[in-house]
Amino acid sequence: MRTIKFRAWDKVFKGMHDVSQLKWWSGLDEINCHNLIFKPYEVELMQYTGIKDKNNKEIFEGDILHSDNPDSEGNCIVKWEDDGFVANSLDYTHVGSSFFHEFEVIGNIYENEI
Repeated sequence: MRTIKFRAWDKVFKGMHDVSQLKWWSGLDEINCHNLIFKPYEVELMQYTGIKDKNNKEIFEGDILHSDNPDSEGNCIVKWEDDGFVANSLDYTHVGSSFFHEFEVIGNIYENEI
């Protein structure tokens, strides 16, 4: 069973936070990041894929991955498409956890450029 967790990119102060709680009343109303409380429009939520990279680092939606494998060399971005997480680049799309284990997290779309 996959662990469900999120992290949040703070749009105002440009920082990443671990999400400790999501509060729902009439939809998603509040995101708690330990001692910080955000409204949904103040952050970008990124869900954990349930998969770790080749260095055992957790992979989240929005992460930038790198591979030196000749079959999938280069960088790609983790996204949610239809009903699963995929790693997209200009040349290929990887689906499923076995492909992600070849990759290394080198950043995310909010803090880094590829």
